[in-house]
Amino acid sequence: MAFTTMDDRQDSLKNLNIVGGGADGRDIPESTGQYGLGKTAEGVNIGAYSIAVNTALVTTEAGSKATIDQELNSEEWVNSVGGITIDGRPGFGRKFTVADTGTTVPVAFTEAVFPLLVTAAIDSTTNLGITDNTPLDGQATISLVYL
Repeated sequence: MAFTTMDDRQDSLKNLNIVGGGADGRDIPESTGQYGLGKTAEGVNIGAYSIAVNTALVTTEAGSKATIDQELNSEEWVNSVGGITIDGRPGFGRKFTVADTGTTVPVAFTEAVFPLLVTAAIDSTTNLGITDNTPLDGQATISLVYL
């Protein structure tokens, strides 16, 4: 089994550089690794957030495992360093699962913990024109897929 993510607020994405959003501390400047954070009352996109798997803390009932990922249009599994999810809009997406350390072959599990890191970037208040409290309205769907 693996999981994917899908941005439910993609129309509200304001592409910004999300500083330190990856599990390895890397920035996330590309919109494919970002999710919409909602709109102001005037309809202006507020910003973006990222979702990354904290690869160092992934476990199964058998203990610590390596985190691997696969682009949706690829057959190759690779070690996931940054753990950066990709919005599953048409033509994009990334699957995440686990492997034994030192391999990139998915292994079966009955229980797994994939800690997630969520990091946001908000556009400047000058661009947003916000004068009141404004709710952040990001929403993503995490889907389980059988391998």
